[in-house]
Amino acid sequence: MKKIFLKSIVLISLLLEITVYSANINYNDFILNQNNTAEKVRFSAGKNISSEKAKQIALSHARVAERDAKITKIQLGVEKGVAVYEIEFYVNGKKFEYDINSNSGEIVKVK
Repeated sequence: MKKIFLKSIVLISLLLEITVYSANINYNDFILNQNNTAEKVRFSAGKNISSEKAKQIALSHARVAERDAKITKIQLGVEKGVAVYEIEFYVNGKKFEYDINSNSGEIVKVK
């Protein structure tokens, strides 16, 4: 009985490891869009900016110091097949929304 239980645990662990490994491989090709469906995305290997850098780009463009902003969203998303950081923050009750290209750091959209 103990052997069966142990074999089951090992098998489940292997399956989970394979699933996680497969998910990591596919992440570079697809990302879930707002409708929770996979969408093909263009990534530049090794040239992606960090979410911290994207946040700094948005704050700098808005001419706002980080200490004055309340950051409410930093999320990797998709805009026209390109991976973008969606950044949302408030300053004195005013809402700012930015989409920053995750490959180049270019501002794609400002609201």
